Amino acid sequence: TILLFATLFLLLLDVILLLLNNKIQNWLFYDHIILYVASITFFASFMEFLLNLIVQDWSYTYVTSYSSVQMDTPLRIASSWSGAAGSFYLWTMFMFSGFIIFRFIFRMMMQQLIYQYASIIQGVNLVAFISFILLKDLFAKNAIAENNGVGLNPLLSTFLNLIHPPIVFLGYSIFIIPFSLALAKIITGLNDKEAPAELQKFMRFTMALAWLILGTGVLIGGYWAYTSLGWGGFWAWDPVETGSLIPWLFGLVYFHGSPVFKSDKGNFGKDILATFPMLSILFATIVTRTGALTSVHSFDAGASDYVLIVYLLFVLFIESLF
Repeated sequence: TILLFATLFLLLLDVILLLLNNKIQNWLFYDHIILYVASITFFASFMEFLLNLIVQDWSYTYVTSYSSVQMDTPLRIASSWSGAAGSFYLWTMFMFSGFIIFRFIFRMMMQQLIYQYASIIQGVNLVAFISFILLKDLFAKNAIAENNGVGLNPLLSTFLNLIHPPIVFLGYSIFIIPFSLALAKIITGLNDKEAPAELQKFMRFTMALAWLILGTGVLIGGYWAYTSLGWGGFWAWDPVETGSLIPWLFGLVYFHGSPVFKSDKGNFGKDILATFPMLSILFATIVTRTGALTSVHSFDAGASDYVLIVYLLFVLFIESLF
């Protein structure tokens, strides 16, 4: 928990430095140090979380709730994302990894405003998700130590739980990169001719990568539904199923729209399309996590879930300004 709070504080410092860079000498040097330390604190916290599940430390409530003495090591690892807070932890870990990779690739170009805006958007997104994890209190302690554990739902005790959720969350997490780049282009008012060529290529590459990974995750989820859930088919229009398909369809729309938009105005419209997958992911997450729609994938809602609602409204507000 201390490591997560440290990461949250450091990410806020990163956002502040990016906003006030003109007023701070050697701001990029300090920012690199902040990101380096934030990477250590976040990934150390995540590894400790995994270790608690692997060694089955029953003093933690989450371990007791999603692990049991009968589970082998692979399922213990899968239990880390089998709960609401744990699944967001995995999602955030992927997003944080993408953020660090993005900042490393474009480290020599961070003096340009468009990269700063894209980094701010990704940083604010991580702040919102880490705040959600902290409110869920993943490292809460049991009042009485449990030595057996509740274990997973039998439907989750399958090797498909090892591959389907991580693939879907990896796809979700990559969508934040083209989302942030598209918003940065909109905010700065740059069209395709004015924006850096390497940014355009990276934006299209990450959109394609996210689309392919999410599509793979959806296919595996359909196979899981057919073989384990007893739905009698590969698709049942479950809200979370549909929620994972919509950003994939928006990605398809983006690629079909790209060759059509030739004018500057059209290119601006294409950037708007690039924000839709991430917005639909946030919307689908909110309506299922808060209980607005009932799903086999849903978890119990809590006050902390409204952090996501506030974040989505904030993103929509910012986008509407431009």
